[in-house]
Amino acid sequence: MIYKDIWQSLETSALQQSSGHIVRRVQPQAMCNLFLAIAQPSGQRMLQVELARASSIKVANLPSARGLDASITYPKDGRNGFTIQLALKESRFADIFDALIRDVIEVVGHAPSEEAAVESLISRLQHWQKFLEQASPDGLSREAQQGLYGELWFLRERLIPLSVPYPALLSWVGPEGAHQDFQLQSCAIEVKTTGTKEPQQMIIQSERQLDDAGLAALFLFHLSVDVRKGTGESLVTIINSLRKRLEGDPSALGLYEDRLLEAGFLQSQSPQYEEAKYTIRHISLFRVRDAFPRIIEADLKPGVGSIRYSIAVAECRHFAVDENELKSQLTGSLYGK
Repeated sequence: MIYKDIWQSLETSALQQSSGHIVRRVQPQAMCNLFLAIAQPSGQRMLQVELARASSIKVANLPSARGLDASITYPKDGRNGFTIQLALKESRFADIFDALIRDVIEVVGHAPSEEAAVESLISRLQHWQKFLEQASPDGLSREAQQGLYGELWFLRERLIPLSVPYPALLSWVGPEGAHQDFQLQSCAIEVKTTGTKEPQQMIIQSERQLDDAGLAALFLFHLSVDVRKGTGESLVTIINSLRKRLEGDPSALGLYEDRLLEAGFLQSQSPQYEEAKYTIRHISLFRVRDAFPRIIEADLKPGVGSIRYSIAVAECRHFAVDENELKSQLTGSLYGK
């Protein structure tokens, strides 16, 4: 459901009211009452989740997040029940807030009971909490867009063709903040995407990213791309192509959408990702081990950490391996061999 028209209607009505809340019920079939609301005189947008049986429902502290106020209110007349209220705190987060409440309404609206509705609401807020902590109202940076494109290309072209989609998506842990983008039973893969002129440099985000300690194998998969405004594939195009591939597997599709959110992709911001188009120029695969050009945790003196550095792609050529070596590792991991 698109709520733009509802917000406009509520805000028009709010001009005639100096205080209180102007509300509109949504998802009337839900087990709890769901309202979009405008608070006056502030004009603040809200989602109100009204529950009838406070005595049977326990609510822990609601997750807090940047740009969002979450609170619980109780009836002043002594009636049973309570209302969970999500309010937009900063207007520049309006698009993100709309995406959040659309997600919350969808999940809460299909809960089989009020208890399940509360559990679902808190779960979704926790899920969005990480996104809101690092989200920019302006969307992903150019560097982040390019990096996400590379991870999705590797997922679509290398991982998913080897197995059913769900285990491939489970291995995509970069959006969760893992040291490598993909982690499987027998190996890990870091994907780097560069679009600069020669000599190309790969940015390494920490001393753990290329540390193979405890891993049977660590691979560095490098995509060299042309970035243009004309021909090529946009970030939105590759995202939608994967959605289409996953549409017959609801569990995989749900996990995919969660990973996109964790990566900072918001559907409402997608028009700004259409301009940049990517064309693959060259693919390289390196096995990270021994004297590979890198800084790892064991190299650091006490007290030194959070290292960010660059590696010249050309200096990795001595560690290039055939993709069949990676495929063998991936097949064994995805099928649990």
